[in-house]
Amino acid sequence: MRKPVGEGSSGLTAGGLVGKNLDSGLIDRCFSKAEITAGSSSAIGCLVGYNAGDIENSHSTGTAEAGSESWVGGLVGKNSGTITNCYTTGVEIGAGGATIGRLVGAQEPDTGSVTNSYYLGSAGDSAAGTPLTEEQMKQQESFVDWDFEATWRIAEGVAYPKLKWQPMLPKECVYFDFHWLSWDVIKGANMSQDSVTSKLSLPAKGPNGSTISWSVDDPDEGWIDPATGAVSRPAPSEGDQDVILTATISKERTASRTKEFNLTVKAASPSGGGGGTSGPGAPSEPGETPGETRVDSAGNITAAPELNDSGIAVTEIDDETLATALANAKETDGKKTVEITIPAIEGAKAYEISLPASALTSSAGDTRFVIKTDMAVVTLPGNMLAQEAAAKAKKVSLSITLVDVSQIEDEELRQLIGRRPIIQLSLRIDGEDFPWNNPDSPVRVAIPYTPTEEELANPEHITVWHIDRDAKVTPVPNGRYDEETGTVTFSITHFSWFAVVYVHKTFGDLAGVGWARKPIEVMASKGIIQGTGPDTFSPASNITRADYTVLLIRTLGLRAEFTDNFDDVKEDAYYYEAVGIAKKLGIALGDGDNRFNPEEPISRQDLMTLSARVLDKYMGLKLSDDIHVLDRFIDKGDIAEYALSGIATLVKEGLIVGSDSRISPLANTTRAEAAVFLYRVYNSYVK
Repeated sequence: MRKPVGEGSSGLTAGGLVGKNLDSGLIDRCFSKAEITAGSSSAIGCLVGYNAGDIENSHSTGTAEAGSESWVGGLVGKNSGTITNCYTTGVEIGAGGATIGRLVGAQEPDTGSVTNSYYLGSAGDSAAGTPLTEEQMKQQESFVDWDFEATWRIAEGVAYPKLKWQPMLPKECVYFDFHWLSWDVIKGANMSQDSVTSKLSLPAKGPNGSTISWSVDDPDEGWIDPATGAVSRPAPSEGDQDVILTATISKERTASRTKEFNLTVKAASPSGGGGGTSGPGAPSEPGETPGETRVDSAGNITAAPELNDSGIAVTEIDDETLATALANAKETDGKKTVEITIPAIEGAKAYEISLPASALTSSAGDTRFVIKTDMAVVTLPGNMLAQEAAAKAKKVSLSITLVDVSQIEDEELRQLIGRRPIIQLSLRIDGEDFPWNNPDSPVRVAIPYTPTEEELANPEHITVWHIDRDAKVTPVPNGRYDEETGTVTFSITHFSWFAVVYVHKTFGDLAGVGWARKPIEVMASKGIIQGTGPDTFSPASNITRADYTVLLIRTLGLRAEFTDNFDDVKEDAYYYEAVGIAKKLGIALGDGDNRFNPEEPISRQDLMTLSARVLDKYMGLKLSDDIHVLDRFIDKGDIAEYALSGIATLVKEGLIVGSDSRISPLANTTRAEAAVFLYRVYNSYVK
């Protein structure tokens, strides 16, 4: 915000955001651009005049000027609270007798603290904080322990850090789109830059709103069409041809960068009959002739499809090819990974990839197969089929179909989806449809997607819907947009129709919980949490033990078969399945008398203990015995012994921050607090 304040009045407490932040106050992820002028005996700052509470992940700029006997700071005039992960480029001016500082004018030595916070200036220019030069201000490494994944962003060498919610400057848009644009983005079905044989995918827009134009060093040769990405292969007599493909990334005529790709277009084989665009009827190397495959030294397969009369591009991987690939494949995360690239084929309505059934019935689960097409990338775990389901099978066929939205009868649903992609995934075993569903072996899917400008401003609201045969919609909670790959990714345990959608759910009663608004809206939009009414969330209401368990299980996508439950959890209760899963997995222990007390409010320490147990057992979090991280909370002594390790671990991981030097372990958890915590868990552990 830009705010002239004060007009020379004396005795002011004034800030660009707030004048006084009391000891119960929290300012988080805020920015101020202010011009403040005050008279004598004032406390003014470009963000906050006087701070007794907590200020986190915020920054300011502008000017703060006051008369004698005043406290003047570029961020805070006088601080007796905590300042964490903040910075300022504000300018402070004070008359004789004023206490001034680039970050903080005056710091209370006994109560005030400043951690990992910075100002543009020199040592000694502030009562607290760390000075940085202009160059250092533009480097991520300068900002110790800052969250540049979920909270901040920085265009290194170009701009100072910005909060994720802040609009990007044109130079930032260009910076991030420059780094996003890579060979993996444009390669299409090609394996490497040294072996270009099929159409490239050349985006006209970057995910952050830049415009991308393409050119080649010698357009007259025509090996690559920069307008379409089409590739024309040289005749065998011409040999392989080197091409420099250049992307010009620009925004609003004020920012521009170029990026070069050094490519080699492979000559057609003699059997292909000379030049022309690669594809059906223009074969070249093994693996590019329809029906042929090739395996490289890393175990990756390229398999050219054949287009049948139904418009389905069909590919079959035989036993010998698969065995060779597995023999050459490298291990990643304890699994051998085989990539199967299916080159794009003009006019294809769907891709059908057949594999030996044995590829997907490995009980060890030590293999995975990444099927790469221009419609979607699908990662199949080697144990996705139960042994009994395919014990006698010979061939498994995966179909990836791009669904036309007109196939959906519900007009409202068609409007909601619009032009966003819909894919259908299906499986056949030995030619017969197979209704695959395996909660223990999820399949990973990535759909190429270019967001609109509105969607790019709120990418967390891009998600995925499952659509059944009755046009009933079920959100896929783990669906999210991946800016680095330009795809919408999600994991599923059954096959059906899946649509990319943009959902921005909100509620009318969030005005008093600004700190929780974004987490509530994002988690509601993904279908993880729900309101208490059509337009109400009831953020201040306590959340029950059962409701929190439902949300935790849904957030993490946990599954388990169970045969018993707690005695006080009725079979017809909406939370019966979630609590049963939690008990089966050993994360809900009850009160020792096989009772869960589902309708009781959950305390903060029980919420944290339950959550830490889940993350430790199933999501890779390691519980810590070091509880000294809790020493900064004045109510540490209220924490039960059973909860100490879990709470300390969550604090250490930044999932719990407390408020006003308190962690309030015995207090009941509100619905807003639960939503914020689960939002942090989602962003840290759900991939």
